Amino acid sequence: MNDRILTRRGLLACAALTSLWGMFATISKAAAETVCADPNFGDPEQKKSLHYVEASADPRKTCEDCMYFQSQGRCGSCRILSGPVNPAGYCDSWSAKP
Repeated sequence: MNDRILTRRGLLACAALTSLWGMFATISKAAAETVCADPNFGDPEQKKSLHYVEASADPRKTCEDCMYFQSQGRCGSCRILSGPVNPAGYCDSWSAKP
């Protein structure tokens, strides 16, 4: 018998491995995209004095909607905090974009 004949069991195993690999790649990509900034970046005293938080309590006042925010793809940086910030974050220096 020819060893290269694909069996049903072999086909199912190959399909399962391919599916798992695709799922792993998708999860890894999504996880990398959601992490924009290390929450421990920069000067902790400055963040504390400006009451910076990773998630704004007011959806209308987020870093992404602030005039000091500079977009960098899905993430961004803040000119006041001098470093990366979460687009959904907030601090006391928030000012609406003109």
